Amino acid sequence: TDWVTFFILAFLGIFLAIISYQYWIGTPAIIQDSDTLYTLIYTILFSTTIGLFFARRKQKTYDDITLSNQYLQEKDQENTQELLFSFKEKIGIIKTLQQANIKKLPEIAKMIKSLRGQKNDPVKMDNTLDKLEDTLIPMAVKLERIENRSLDYLQLDVKSTNIQSILDQLKAKTQKQNITITYHINTKEKCITCDPKYIHQLLNNAITLLTSNNKNDIIYIDIQETQLSYPLASVGKDYKKNIKALGFVLTTKNTTPNLDTTYMAALEHDKLPMSDNMSMLLLHNNQRIIKAHYGYTDVCKPIQSTHLYVIPLNLNEVRPKSMNDNQMQLGGTLVKANDHYPGAQKQEKSLLKSISAKSKADLKKVKNALEIIKYYHGLEKRKSGEPFYLHPIAVAEIVLDYNQDEATILAALLHDTVEDTAMLLENIEMLFGQSVANLVDRLTHLESKKDVFSKISLAKFENISTLLDVKDERVLYIKLADRLHNMRTLYAKSWESQQKKANETLNFFVPLAKYLKLENAAQELKGKSLEILKYKT
Repeated sequence: TDWVTFFILAFLGIFLAIISYQYWIGTPAIIQDSDTLYTLIYTILFSTTIGLFFARRKQKTYDDITLSNQYLQEKDQENTQELLFSFKEKIGIIKTLQQANIKKLPEIAKMIKSLRGQKNDPVKMDNTLDKLEDTLIPMAVKLERIENRSLDYLQLDVKSTNIQSILDQLKAKTQKQNITITYHINTKEKCITCDPKYIHQLLNNAITLLTSNNKNDIIYIDIQETQLSYPLASVGKDYKKNIKALGFVLTTKNTTPNLDTTYMAALEHDKLPMSDNMSMLLLHNNQRIIKAHYGYTDVCKPIQSTHLYVIPLNLNEVRPKSMNDNQMQLGGTLVKANDHYPGAQKQEKSLLKSISAKSKADLKKVKNALEIIKYYHGLEKRKSGEPFYLHPIAVAEIVLDYNQDEATILAALLHDTVEDTAMLLENIEMLFGQSVANLVDRLTHLESKKDVFSKISLAKFENISTLLDVKDERVLYIKLADRLHNMRTLYAKSWESQQKKANETLNFFVPLAKYLKLENAAQELKGKSLEILKYKT
């Protein structure tokens, strides 16, 4: 019982004893001798002490049970979230298969069989092949990299987070598990830009693995500064992008190792073997979190006594924000852009008319590209408020004045898809061929890895570096047309952005236009830049 109830029961017992004595024996009298007084005082003190002692034990037990229940509730909530997350992923896979029209496979098999009987009828055979191509290619595009998306991809909520708060939250949680953690922050950095929810999960998983394999319930955490390195073949053969990073070392040993100065990001590391073992599942989860954060880990076995996780100090330096769009997820639904926006239909018809007049490009491919940018750019808008897909249409129309090659026109239409949407270079190659994919690759402001589902952001100077050694002038024509349209619509940007773009245009794009002998473009770019910078033309 608690101490209040104890006192109530004690006084109630005394009161009932006096009443009972008086009823059956007579009026009680306390003998005024030393023995009786001693016994009375001794009894009161001793019984009170015993009562409070047991009451305290009861309260402590109650507190422990409450704390344990709270921990179990939190754990249950975590497990529920994990189950919901797994369920959402299964739904995503089902949606992806549905979007890919997997049910059409029997129909495709029939088409392939029918081709055998059409060997002597080339026209009929060509028609069947066209149908096969129109059915199989969209299916392949939808299924491309389904494995990587389901195993490696995570949608993140990236924000700047205080490092101390992450550790305090972790410490509060481990105390409920009767685990002691001691940490040391060996960096002057106060914040890290990441997804704090997943980083907390990563560290908690590591602690669970370390304590399950070691009798020692003390975990030492050391945070040190280091670097992460990313090879960027598009910038240069041996070029590596190095950024600041933090290494989280968790160990059951009394000492923590010193970190290397640089670690190669684990974007292309071999996957861990699939297993339903709890320890392996936690490792899988941690590997997935590290890949989503473009980091590094050396943990490949559950029984290791030391874990190392290296995370970029600012994830936004390498992971494009478009990677966190809903359409990046498995089964993400593409929503078509508003192609009835004022002037949109007129702009589209104007482009098709110009292509028919100036080029021999296949209009069917052009229309396919138009549909793709409407769906992939979707509801994205420019600062002016118009649908984003109208920008690549304008770029394609401008580039027609410089080059009428089919691949150039298609690449102009698709030039922002790999950078800003879920489209992959493999998809473009599958749909429009290697030549178009190569052009889009050189035009993109990031590096798209062909063997993993990840895209790496390029800094401004890295992006310009990719253009300095371009041998295919078609890339430069599209880049120039892109800048020309951006300068024509720059009024919608902030004043600081306008100044920055104007300086960049004067220093790089005006000389580029002159190099390509496009004097009219050079004059227009120069005039617009100087007007913004308040110089006299």
